[in-house]
Amino acid sequence: MTIGNISNNIRFAPGYQCAQLIALIPIISGNRPTLYIAESSGIETHHETEEFRGWSRSVVHAVIRDVMTPIESVMKNGVRMACADGAERLCFPLLCEYIGDMPEQWLLTCLVQPACTKCLYRGTPDANDPRYQRRNAVNKLNKELANNHPRTDAHALEQRARCNDSVPLRALGYHPQHPFSTNYPFGTGIIDAVGPDLLHQISKCFMDYLIKAWIWKLMKITWKGRGFSKTQLKMEFDSRFALMPGYTGIRRFEHGVLTKTHAWTVHEYKEIMKVIIGALIGLCPTEGIHLVMQYLDIHRLAHYSCHTDESLAWLENAVDQFFEQLKSPNGPFIKYSLVSPESETQKIHYQRHYANTVREKGALPSSSTDRTEPLHKLLKDAWRRSNKGKDSIEFVLKEHTTLSAFQSHIDSFDPGEVSENAELEHLAPDDARIPGFL
Repeated sequence: MTIGNISNNIRFAPGYQCAQLIALIPIISGNRPTLYIAESSGIETHHETEEFRGWSRSVVHAVIRDVMTPIESVMKNGVRMACADGAERLCFPLLCEYIGDMPEQWLLTCLVQPACTKCLYRGTPDANDPRYQRRNAVNKLNKELANNHPRTDAHALEQRARCNDSVPLRALGYHPQHPFSTNYPFGTGIIDAVGPDLLHQISKCFMDYLIKAWIWKLMKITWKGRGFSKTQLKMEFDSRFALMPGYTGIRRFEHGVLTKTHAWTVHEYKEIMKVIIGALIGLCPTEGIHLVMQYLDIHRLAHYSCHTDESLAWLENAVDQFFEQLKSPNGPFIKYSLVSPESETQKIHYQRHYANTVREKGALPSSSTDRTEPLHKLLKDAWRRSNKGKDSIEFVLKEHTTLSAFQSHIDSFDPGEVSENAELEHLAPDDARIPGFL
């Protein structure tokens, strides 16, 4: 947890201790050996049942509610704090942002996957998750109705309290369980707190959806009609990346991008974005190149650290042009059934809310999960070094506390001693100083 009046340049830097660990949330699931034995023996584990998911969801929210209880009381009653001008004021801290990827946002907001967390649009199942390939998007609401009715914590509370049969709760995208922020004052609940995640949405979806699901399939369909095989097309596409001329700030992918099987990083995705247009010229139809150009515009504008009304207008226009190109009735993506004209994947749909989120909460990079990933690294490294036994959690917390205390000790050296040494150095002649020391 961190507070809001810290510069984004130092807020998530691990060495500054601006974000403090307040709790470790348990994972409600059996270990892999147990699940494997149960599955091979034909024993039902109930992990895929709706009752188990509801219970697991309730446990997670109960843990978070218990952890946040002291802060929740301060939200309602306030706390007197000394302000920068020396005056003491009664302040009411609020839950401003909760940074998380889409599965975490659905869990925290108690929404049915793949409902949008910002409007009543239901979306479509994520094609990259094998669990959702077996499910159909049910009770999709009209897109205009969804866009005109933003999803709020008050709306969620009202619908859960009403819970009638005329409008099923699940059709609106809600689970019956209440989130941990139900009693937060001033309407600052978890639905208002979650926001876009640039890492897993606009950056990661560049390869997962734009290239692999749309552009690559469009190229295969186009060149198959001209007598070229998939292997020949892949060889040509990868050769263009491998033969890309070297230049300062440009990375060369010597083995191409389609033949790589390792886990891609967001930095590699951004390097591909720099040269993707040059690699597609002559291979991809014009409609596909225009779609990539609009996507790159959205990616660049979404990563702005500050915005004006003009830049937000650019962002909204880029999003509109992108979906117009993607959902054009006469376009190749609808013609070859690469996308659905009635619905869109939630990660892609979230781009429609980027501009409004900037107006409400500020620039988007500050709420992306790539800012918080370094904070998890120390805990993950400590867990790998532990024996994974009953004392492993204590070992992880002890190491985390030790590192935090050591960093605090470094930051709190006596400034008077440093000033005194600097004054003595200033009075001493140049030849009296120790060589190699300033």
